[in-house]
This record gives sequence, C-alpha cells and structure tokens, in this order.
Amino acid sequence: MDDAFGELRSLMNMDEVYREDRARLWGLLDAQSTHDPEAFASRWLPYLEGFPRHMGVYMTEVLGLEELEQVASRVPVARFKLTLAYSDYDAARAAELAASPWAANVGHLNLNRNAIGDAGARALAESPHLRHVSELHLGHNGVGPDGAIAWAESENLSPVFKLYIADNQLGDEGAIALARSRHLDTMSILKMSDNGIGPVGAAALANAPGLSGLSDLGLSNNPIGREGERALASSPYLSEYIRGRYGT
Repeated sequence: MDDAFGELRSLMNMDEVYREDRARLWGLLDAQSTHDPEAFASRWLPYLEGFPRHMGVYMTEVLGLEELEQVASRVPVARFKLTLAYSDYDAARAAELAASPWAANVGHLNLNRNAIGDAGARALAESPHLRHVSELHLGHNGVGPDGAIAWAESENLSPVFKLYIADNQLGDEGAIALARSRHLDTMSILKMSDNGIGPVGAAALANAPGLSGLSDLGLSNNPIGREGERALASSPYLSEYIRGRYGT
C-alpha cells in the first residue's frame, strides 16, 4: 500500500476530522486527484464514499463558481467553503449559482455584502442542489420578508447549523416565518441583528419550539423594546444563556 493511501486511511479512521486535519486531508486529495486521476477515480473515490460524515465537512475555501467546478469535478465526494462576499452578486448571479450542479458540493456559503435581494434569496432556497450547506451567510443583501419566507419553507434550511442573515429587512414578518419553519432541527446559531424586528417578531422567536437547540441568538439593533425583551427572557424554549441576556 502506498504511503499516501496509508495516510488517507489513518485520517479516515479518526472519529472526527478536525479543522487542523482538513488541510492534510485536502492536500492528499488535491495531489492525488491532480497527479494520478485514474488511480484516484478507481481506488480513492470508492474508499472515500464509505465516509460520508468525514467528507461532509468542508475541505478548503474556493472563491468563485469556476474554481468550485474545478475542484469539485476532481473530488466529487468533497464539500467546499464557497466565499462570494463583496462579489457584486445580484439576483441573476444568485440564480446562476442555485442552478449549478456544483452547488451540491457547497458546505459553507458566504454571500455577505452583495445585493441578491428577495429574488436571489428565493432562488437559493429553491435550488435543487444546495442541499448540504451547514453554514449560510446572507448578511447585508437587501433580503426582506419574502426571502425569509422562502428559506423558512425550504428543505435546504434543514442542514443549516449557523445562519447569519443580519443587516437586512426581514421585519416581524420575516422573523415570524423563520420562527415557524419546520426545518430548524440542526440550527444552533441564528444572527438577525439590524433587521427591523419588533416586539411581535421577538415574541415569535421566543415561542418557537424549533429554536430550542440554539446556543446563540443575535437580535442587536432591532426595535424589540421591553415587550420583546420580556418575551425572550421568559421563553419556554430558548436556552438559559439566551434568556439571561434579556432578563432584568
């Protein structure tokens, strides 16, 4: 057995592939798939398919659709961090991403500081490919209630562990939609600051059973008032840590 495959087996036999090990793993996959694609396809890929949990964490960061296609076509079992922040993405470009079959290889998507709006948010939410995103950044994108509703109704929200959707225009309607979503089972971090959310939206979040697993809820710079704070502080579902931040 060659040394590289032996190192691969050593990594795959660990209980978890931690962040510090991802660089080693990706280095192996990148080198083997580049220098000996035939052996990689015949031996390495079948082996890797037996470790879906290990391969479910993103391997490395890519900075555009073209780069995503390049790496995902070589290592189709891997997930990647796709960073598109500050990239002049509008609704049309978001729809292009949503339609790309390579979006199925995205495990972490950062679209902060663009202008996708509700139409772009809906395109992403309805994508048949964006099924494996565990961390989603949509901050400062002109997303309003319609975009929030689209994501709240989408099964693409189910694997999302961290949702950053601050500095948009969700309002109470958007907050209520997310609070009522049936796809919040894995949600741990929800950042919604600067969204025009008032007491009604805060109360909906406080009374959302689906948010019982949250470790952090960001609502700074929203006009929730004392009424909203009281609702959050007395929530039957939010964690003690979150409730305590709104208590007197």
